[in-house]
Amino acid sequence: MKVDCRNVSIRALVVLLIVFSVSSLALVDSAKALTQIDVTVDSGKIIDTNDFALGFSLDHVMNSDERDFLYASTVRQLAANASFKLVRFVDFRSGFTPCTRWYESSKTGSFDWTGVDDLVKKISAIGAEPLVVLGCFTGYGTKPILPSGMAVNPSTGLPYAESFAAYCAEWVRHFKSKGMQVRFYEIMNEAWYYFWNSWGNTNIARRNSLVTLLNTVFDRMHGIDSRVLLGTDSSLFRSFLDYYAIYGRGLGFFSFHKYDSGSTLDSFVTDSYRYSPDQARQVWSKAHAGYLPAILSETNLSWIYQSGTDPRTQKMAGAIWTALMIKACIAYGVQYSVYYRLLSSKQAESRKSTGGYGFGMVNSDNDQPWYPYYAQKMIGNNLRIGDRIVSSSSSGSQISTLAWIDGSKLNLLLICKTSSQVSIHLNGVSGQLNYLKIDNTISWLSPKMQSGMMTSTSGLTLNGYTVMLLQRTV
Repeated sequence: MKVDCRNVSIRALVVLLIVFSVSSLALVDSAKALTQIDVTVDSGKIIDTNDFALGFSLDHVMNSDERDFLYASTVRQLAANASFKLVRFVDFRSGFTPCTRWYESSKTGSFDWTGVDDLVKKISAIGAEPLVVLGCFTGYGTKPILPSGMAVNPSTGLPYAESFAAYCAEWVRHFKSKGMQVRFYEIMNEAWYYFWNSWGNTNIARRNSLVTLLNTVFDRMHGIDSRVLLGTDSSLFRSFLDYYAIYGRGLGFFSFHKYDSGSTLDSFVTDSYRYSPDQARQVWSKAHAGYLPAILSETNLSWIYQSGTDPRTQKMAGAIWTALMIKACIAYGVQYSVYYRLLSSKQAESRKSTGGYGFGMVNSDNDQPWYPYYAQKMIGNNLRIGDRIVSSSSSGSQISTLAWIDGSKLNLLLICKTSSQVSIHLNGVSGQLNYLKIDNTISWLSPKMQSGMMTSTSGLTLNGYTVMLLQRTV
């Protein structure tokens, strides 16, 4: 969920929170001569088992991708073709907000589930699951966005816990009664705006009030269906999780948001404000049994939108960033990465001063994908749950690698992070190879996936920014 960061000091601190902390991997032009890089694969050395899958967000208020997903079969087919497995939407931003009126005195509401039921069924039809967000903050000093008629407790700045819990429980009750599989719920989008201020300090009383609210909500929702998985995208904040691990209950997954503003990062790190997913699990496990999955529930190249988005988002630079983010998720224990967003309009967005085309990976004007879509399709169609991640390495920082075995097929992903040509020498990969790739040889204004065949001993030159998947039978 985007925020209006017009205040410069607030913007700087939000960037400190969400921007990757490594500059050495920035997507920069290079004037160096053609460089040869050795890429080595050891298919006999299994280093992990894949449990990662792709997702995307739908948004109605900022653009029309929710509407187009519902009514345009071509859009749903694009999503199905890339094997996305999780689709996130926010209750109040949906074009079909089911709660038409909430009655605070009785803690009940009037609901029309027609539109949401249609949305959930069509998400299921593409082979994905929904991630439903209930409640939302939109910036520092804002009130939570709640169903019409729901009151805010003046002593906490949150909805009354029993009332909001009753509302959330209605979602679980409805889907259970319909026999519809809805497992994932996030409660209170970006609640860090409520308890964590723009100087990086935590309001202890507000944090405690939020935990009380979440405990009440989680208890009510689990009382309807104990199988639902509940989370909050504030769960990696150190000040929140340190307290919640002791006094909270019912957490079913960690979730968090990560946006960038130009550079890329191959890892997730713990800093003074947040835990990495792995370290969050360690904190949680000291008080609770079980392994919690992690969901990167919003991500894109850049979060800035007020004057327009980053114009690199839909280009090969955006595709490189997307591929590196996916690799980081796989390497650092994230189960889903939810790209923000599926669609945006080139015609509408380009009128803004930055010249960017919004956050989407598909142009809603003509339902044609941009390069980040093809990067995700390349990986999503060839990497499955349970695949064996095998050892791979590169002798140069310009090339990042990821290798895995899917059934009887070895896959080697090459991510070229420089705009200059690079010569690749393959080690540990022999014979005839099939390939899929995207690169700057085809304009980002009319992008497409390239495919072909090559032998492992033939020369392999990447023409600058490239995402390439090499495949052969093991």
